Amino acid sequence: MYTLVGCPEGYQLVNSIGGQFSHDAQDCVACAKNQYIINTNNSAFSCQNCPLGASCDGSSLTSLVAGAVWAVDNSTGHYVLQSCPPGYERQATTVDAQQCVRCAAGNYCLGGSSAAVSCLDGQYAPPGSNASGDCKSAVMVELIAVLPMSKELFGAAQQADFLSSVALASDVPVGFVYIVQVKSMRRAVSGVQITSRVAVDSATKAQDVAARLSTDSLNTQLTARDLPKVSSLSARAVVTSSPGPSDEISLPSVIGGSVGGFVMLTVLLLGGGVLLRRLRE
Repeated sequence: MYTLVGCPEGYQLVNSIGGQFSHDAQDCVACAKNQYIINTNNSAFSCQNCPLGASCDGSSLTSLVAGAVWAVDNSTGHYVLQSCPPGYERQATTVDAQQCVRCAAGNYCLGGSSAAVSCLDGQYAPPGSNASGDCKSAVMVELIAVLPMSKELFGAAQQADFLSSVALASDVPVGFVYIVQVKSMRRAVSGVQITSRVAVDSATKAQDVAARLSTDSLNTQLTARDLPKVSSLSARAVVTSSPGPSDEISLPSVIGGSVGGFVMLTVLLLGGGVLLRRLRE
């Protein structure tokens, strides 16, 4: 009687039925192309799904981000993401969801297993920043818009398209636009409310961006990306800044005029802060 003691790379050793050894059940079963297996000579190890942060060929795992450290956990048969390089944040809510995610705009990521750190209010850091020194004083143009779609449907791809739309409507690089908050609307207006910010280095540029942003200019870009148009009654532009002791920022008394012919913003600079007044026409 022969006993199967090992399988080639990319195959799982099977020799039992219901947890009991079965001579007739002995076989080498190939793992799928999007899986890996740590030990092909032990029936205790099985094929595992490839995590989001790696690519797999049926036998081994390769990280999608250079410098990420993965370690074998022999007790579970999984690869475990231990650390990410600077400029990336480790995300590991589940075994299959393990990945190194590029640090989001407005944050810096030290790497390792550390969580992203937000820049101070009034500061901005581009995506992929890896040190507190990457956070620079900035003037923010904030846009609050409502899209007639559910929060569940406003996924990563839709968020990326929304950011591109805001960047093109503002005539700024997409790396200087980021989403602050996404929440479902539960009142008279249904949809998802998106708060995004455009970071610029002066009040003059903030004024230019606010003047460009309108429901028409944004909707042109949104429809080009198969996203629904924003509601003209739900869009508004806001400028915020928190100047440091050495910064001198002078904002005009009125910026951007009206957004969708509905909202006008009066901005006053008071003691390094910004007071916003919303006027309905």
